[in-house]
Amino acid sequence: MSETSVDYLAQRAELEALRVKQMELEAAVKEGEQAAFDQLVHNILESCTVSGFHPYTVLTEALTHVEKPTKRKGPRQGPAQRWYDPDVPGVTYAKGKFPEPFKARMEALGLAYNEAGRQYYRENHLKPVV
Repeated sequence: MSETSVDYLAQRAELEALRVKQMELEAAVKEGEQAAFDQLVHNILESCTVSGFHPYTVLTEALTHVEKPTKRKGPRQGPAQRWYDPDVPGVTYAKGKFPEPFKARMEALGLAYNEAGRQYYRENHLKPVV
């Protein structure tokens, strides 16, 4: 056997040992976090009992002072792209309901005012405002 393949096998064994160690450490951390959490809950309940308050009352009041986490859908984009129909001067559309002149134009083209009709109209008749 060459020296290169032996190095490779030793490295593979070392890598596997490190993976096992990582799994053991992750389990230990998880166990420690759970123990700390359980102790915190116990302390809160005990403190409520000693103070003569019902834990539900204390916890619901505490929750009114906590901000709810907001869900961010991603980085904020700039303003919505505006669109216009060259055959309908002076009317633009960004998002939301279609303007009445666009609806009338769709009707004149024989397009139904539903999602498929609006999509077709956007793709084939509207141009971006530059």
